[in-house]
Amino acid sequence: MHAHGSNERRARGIRAVLFGVAANALLIVLKGTAGALGHSSGLVADAVHSAADLVNSLLALASLLVSRKPPDAAHPYGHGRAEALSANFAAMVIGAAGLLVGWESIGSLARGRQGAPDLLTLWVALFATAAKLVLAIYAGRVARATRSKAVNADARDHLADVLSGAVVIAGIAAARAGWSLLDPLAGLIVSGFILYTAFQVFLGAATELMDTSLTPSVRAAVIAESARVAGVQLTGIAGRMIGSETLVELHAEVDPNLTVSQAGALVDALKARLVARIPEVEHVVVELNSSAEEPEALQVVAPPH
Repeated sequence: MHAHGSNERRARGIRAVLFGVAANALLIVLKGTAGALGHSSGLVADAVHSAADLVNSLLALASLLVSRKPPDAAHPYGHGRAEALSANFAAMVIGAAGLLVGWESIGSLARGRQGAPDLLTLWVALFATAAKLVLAIYAGRVARATRSKAVNADARDHLADVLSGAVVIAGIAAARAGWSLLDPLAGLIVSGFILYTAFQVFLGAATELMDTSLTPSVRAAVIAESARVAGVQLTGIAGRMIGSETLVELHAEVDPNLTVSQAGALVDALKARLVARIPEVEHVVVELNSSAEEPEALQVVAPPH
């Protein structure tokens, strides 16, 4: 594996998550205080959303720190799965926050007409939404560059906050214009955003933990690059994600008359080409065998499922 490159990507991910932690801590206080004093159910709901985001960011930070640990005898492929475990816990926390916000918003709607929120709540909601938009763009870029599930979960949270913030702004503005029930209704819509985010974060983590194989694009790239290595016939392909790294497992045939040294040189050439030409691939395992007993799920001719 490229240890230096992996460590640099994790360092970038940690910086992005730290920005998220600091921003969410500030926004919790700002939105919670303004929402409570300014009588805005929507803004209070958004503060709860930020609280869930803070927990998610702290879990992501912890997972990135754990994933930096080098491989050992018990974890020969490193500790990258800590990110997926973190994302699972984050999904639970975010989902619980969504249910709490939804329950409180339903209670506010059941109580009926309320006073209009203060003007301050509108300005706070506008500021918080703009701040979250900047964080969503930044974290999204870092997540794509580092291929980190933890940072990607953080970026999704920021983006969900932008959408929910827009709903809160609309609810506060409508409530101040005379439709007071639209403010708690905005809180209920925010709860939907939170629950959807929780589901998406959980789905991404579950995909990795279930050892889902290579994406169709990576699979096709591996097959295409392998075909360019003369003397190697690819018969089986599989793979898995381990944190931000992709492990590729290949079965291949070579001329049986080659010496062990010659066959090993072909395998080394194949590994080097895949790692150099496909950015997602960090580690390659090649097994030389006959295609006669190749499992159907691994066959190169079989479409990926």
